[in-house]
Amino acid sequence: MEEDYSKYSDDMLLKMYEESYDLDEAMFFILSELSSRKHPRIKELCLIALKRDLVFDEYFVSSAYRTLYRNDEDAALDYALENFKKLHFYSLGSLISLLWVDSGEEEQAEKKKELIKLVKAYLETFNSQEIIELKEVAEDYDKFMDVYKDV
Repeated sequence: MEEDYSKYSDDMLLKMYEESYDLDEAMFFILSELSSRKHPRIKELCLIALKRDLVFDEYFVSSAYRTLYRNDEDAALDYALENFKKLHFYSLGSLISLLWVDSGEEEQAEKKKELIKLVKAYLETFNSQEIIELKEVAEDYDKFMDVYKDV
């Protein structure tokens, strides 16, 4: 049963985050709760999780990336620009999903445009069978490639 993290103070959540750091997915539920509270350290905490992603389940790393993107898009773009080729396929799928969902923005920042070009070129290195096998990526691949066909 999932714990109700909303009942804890920020200080208690931070303590729990540090204690669960290498142990379990609790830190990602904690990140979600701190994010909903607009905690000032959310960017820092998400980046810590992303930089230590080898010890975590890839699904929860993807969740940390989504949390970072929702709270500090600029920091999420910086992280993706530096690491998009190293992302696990769950995180890569999250990235392309977040980018195509944002495609309706009237004017996109140069950093985002640059990332879109790089990710699109990277995705084009995969053959169609590889994309199909990467279910996490395949889900939004066609939408992403279609909406950014002129990029």
